Amino acid sequence: MNPQARERGIPAGIGVALPLLLAGSAMTAWLYASRREGSRREPRAEARRRTTRRVRDVMSTATACCRPETPIREIAESMVAHDCGEIPVCDEAGKPVGVVTDRDIVCRLLAKGHDPYAATAKDCMSRPVVTCPADTSLDECVQLMERHQVRRAPVIDRTGAVCGIVSQADVTRKAPPEVAAELVERVSEPNVFASAVGGR
Repeated sequence: MNPQARERGIPAGIGVALPLLLAGSAMTAWLYASRREGSRREPRAEARRRTTRRVRDVMSTATACCRPETPIREIAESMVAHDCGEIPVCDEAGKPVGVVTDRDIVCRLLAKGHDPYAATAKDCMSRPVVTCPADTSLDECVQLMERHQVRRAPVIDRTGAVCGIVSQADVTRKAPPEVAAELVERVSEPNVFASAVGGR
């Protein structure tokens, strides 16, 4: 036995095993910490695997649309009437060619000194527009919105025409909390553009 261990009254054999016990405790602590760190990452992945809803299940169907030649004043009035911040711009077939957001009006018209009363949708709309098919899984839709950092996306039917719009608010109300939290976090990251493609 180690003389120091004998002096301290440590039983025979413990002096040899003690370093191993300490090493084992350190390893146990590391494994426990790693498991805790992993468990913090699991809920989002688990929530995504449990998310079976489609975009059509959460989208807003009362969608106001406009044409490229629609005056900005009418678009603003439509935003007020429908309590929304984005209006899809569609062609004659109802297919989206862009979107006008409240931010587009401010950043691309007012901030640059343009007369909003003389402007139309085509003067400030965001394009190309980020769209989402109605039968897309909610998980794929969230990933699309995260990738493009958009808070809203027009929803299209099988013909490509606008049939609704899905927003961050829709996801927040109807998706699992972990998925909604991730979307809010990602789309809220700083963006160097005044108005992101597809509207923000």
